[in-house]
Amino acid sequence: VYGGRSTEPQTRMGNVAGYRKEWIKAQTYQKRINEYSEKSDEAKEMTDSPTRNIGMETLVGVLEGDILVHMHCYRGEEMAVMLDVAKEFDSTLVANALGLTLAFAIIGPLISSSISNKYGLKIPFIITSLLMLIGAYGLTAASTLSSYAIFACIQMLGWGGALPFLYSLVSNSDPNGRYIALAIPALGLGSVAGPALAGNLIGESSSMLMLQVLVIVCMTISIVLGLRSIK
Repeated sequence: VYGGRSTEPQTRMGNVAGYRKEWIKAQTYQKRINEYSEKSDEAKEMTDSPTRNIGMETLVGVLEGDILVHMHCYRGEEMAVMLDVAKEFDSTLVANALGLTLAFAIIGPLISSSISNKYGLKIPFIITSLLMLIGAYGLTAASTLSSYAIFACIQMLGWGGALPFLYSLVSNSDPNGRYIALAIPALGLGSVAGPALAGNLIGESSSMLMLQVLVIVCMTISIVLGLRSIK
């Protein structure tokens, strides 16, 4: 990952090894905390309380379902590995939710291919774009794992459904194929720049309001530009 910096991790395997190492520490910390809390008051007075670790408390919150984690993957094998990691640490519900969102991402293009001949580009593009907008906004407002999983499925359904239409728009306006080759790098650039910008906004405002506004503005601009490209 970091090339010649001589800093770990340097590979995807190293990343996963680091994840597992910290989750194992979190499980150990969770066990010590639970064992201490189950002792009687008399037993607590005779033993020292576990040393508090803020970092481990955060990971324990994830293990207990109080904190939600959004794991962004770019490759199929990364998704499979993260599912394995989730299952290893008994996050059955998290693993099922992630698998469900991936299933919706696959369903989207299948739906698009079946309705494009009948409805053309405009109506399906509007519907899938609105699904992305609803899902993305819902993810910023979700407070439970169930609501997070629902909005993630909606967002991935819209994303998977809109992507074929976006490529169609580019290819229709680019008969020589010069710009279609830039579509993947553009998506990658947005995937990198978006989280960085959102993280800075949340860090500065300590509120999700700025992120929600950013989601609405960016999605609206994308929809308008896409509609203008449809002839």
